[in-house]
Amino acid sequence: MPPGGVDGAGWPLGRPVRDRELEVAVARVPGVSGVAPINLFQRQGKDWSKVPRTSADAPVQVSLQPWQLPELLSVVVVVGDEAPDDLRGVPNPFADQSGVAVPVVPELC
Repeated sequence: MPPGGVDGAGWPLGRPVRDRELEVAVARVPGVSGVAPINLFQRQGKDWSKVPRTSADAPVQVSLQPWQLPELLSVVVVVGDEAPDDLRGVPNPFADQSGVAVPVVPELC
């Protein structure tokens, strides 16, 4: 999400992805009236697994190695309380020719 990173200077290498920071960023988007807890997923082998919480309201994060950056692959928006726990049932928008990638063009290269 532009301008990138919590301080607007890009995402620092190795900085963890924290669900609470993402909730704040999403809540600032015009037209968003509320944000339920955000689910984070992490690749394990060829599959994606939901990052578990220690309790229903506990924060979660995805830790990164010092040389890694996060990659946003998908955003799933739902109305109500039916967020998926398993991403294998979520349709892949790029599985056929009708999917459209939306680039984010940086203001400064």
